[in-house]
Amino acid sequence: AINIDDAKVVIAQLIEQGFVQRGYLGIGPTNVNPGLADRFGLPVTEGIMVVRVLPGTPAARAGLSEEDVIVQLGEQPIDNTGELSKFLIAHLPGETVALIYFRGQTKVSTQITLGERPQE
Repeated sequence: AINIDDAKVVIAQLIEQGFVQRGYLGIGPTNVNPGLADRFGLPVTEGIMVVRVLPGTPAARAGLSEEDVIVQLGEQPIDNTGELSKFLIAHLPGETVALIYFRGQTKVSTQITLGERPQE
């Protein structure tokens, strides 16, 4: 299933280019919730915990590690995997955006250049 706003972006790309492009981080994400936040002693109860960083990907180049918690990309707060997906659909490979995440209790701000999802 895909929501209508995401579908509009996909349709526009198909009409204009004949294919769909979307940004790619190269992580395995999971939603942060109050239980997970308590278990890991996180300073936030929403966001995306990185459970895996694929080697050679934008996330690896930006220095992300397992257990980092992404809370913002660009100007958009990222509270869950749905918001992450929506952000990546709306931003193309090669675009550099601000990345805000927590590593333990420390809030980190950096930049990340989105990549293109490898062909499977």
